[in-house]
Amino acid sequence: MACEIHPLNNLRVLEYLGRELHADEAARGRWYAHWVAEGLAAIEKMLAARPGPGPFCLGAAPTMADVCLVPQVFNARRYRVPVEPYPSSSPWWTSA
Repeated sequence: MACEIHPLNNLRVLEYLGRELHADEAARGRWYAHWVAEGLAAIEKMLAARPGPGPFCLGAAPTMADVCLVPQVFNARRYRVPVEPYPSSSPWWTSA
């Protein structure tokens, strides 16, 4: 999460897309949505294979994985990227 998704939703990167590559807001949104969906799909796959149940990434208590996931979910929602396709990684944020 911290290396694959986070750098791509950084405002500096999104501004670069517009300023240097002349991508309009819609194109930047599509670009971001593609990469956050790729990242969340990978996280979903990992969490679906975890050893035990729990509302957090690795079980009953939050860990650094949850700390890294929260901003990615916030940004996905900010850019209107659907999070419903990721049920294993989203039980605690779908009601927020």
